[in-house]
Amino acid sequence: MSIIDLIKETTPKYETIIPSTGEKTFFRPFNVREQKNLLLAEQEEKESVILKALCEIVEKCVEDVETAETMSVSDLEYLFCKVRSKSVSETIHPTFTCPHTEEQVKIEVDLNQIEINEPENQNPVIEINESLSLIMRNPTVMDYIILGDETTTDQLAAFCIDKVKTTDEVYEGSEISKQEKIEIIENLTAKAYNKIEKFVTNQPRVVANCKYRTSDGKIRDIRVSGFKDFFV
Repeated sequence: MSIIDLIKETTPKYETIIPSTGEKTFFRPFNVREQKNLLLAEQEEKESVILKALCEIVEKCVEDVETAETMSVSDLEYLFCKVRSKSVSETIHPTFTCPHTEEQVKIEVDLNQIEINEPENQNPVIEINESLSLIMRNPTVMDYIILGDETTTDQLAAFCIDKVKTTDEVYEGSEISKQEKIEIIENLTAKAYNKIEKFVTNQPRVVANCKYRTSDGKIRDIRVSGFKDFFV
């Protein structure tokens, strides 16, 4: 056995779950080469580049994940946090501006305490009128990568039209062009659009509830969420 094979053979593995399915899986820490790629992605400061880097890490380090881009963002965030906790440190220290005092504050987030924030009363069936409904799907990581850093709610909503249901027929989203989907969104009433906007923007995310102290001595609460906050 070569030295490289021995290193790979003795790399520890840890158990976790894929949140959306509850399925058990195993992961390993990322190595130095993979960490360098993460740092390069961070320097780009583009969401799409960071998402691609997270996908690469999860695909390489987590068993049973072949195409991370098809996952929900919350699954990707969760698995990356688990990998990072065993690769670098179980805590991260993001910096943010306190909304009360406007000072820069560094907080400590325990990656073992992260959880998935599940929105309530999410209904993928959006009734437009008595004879027309849109059936939506949850956004995937790939949707955000394709749309890029200028993603708008309209574009994301159009991507997530899974079916169009009329009184007599059901049209598969794959049969409807991207431009037609955008036109569907743009021709909705404000009431119907608000339902779709709520569905696509109110998605599960990884969150961590933290406390911090400001210069006035007060202990305050903050909820950290989203892959940018955990990509530190």
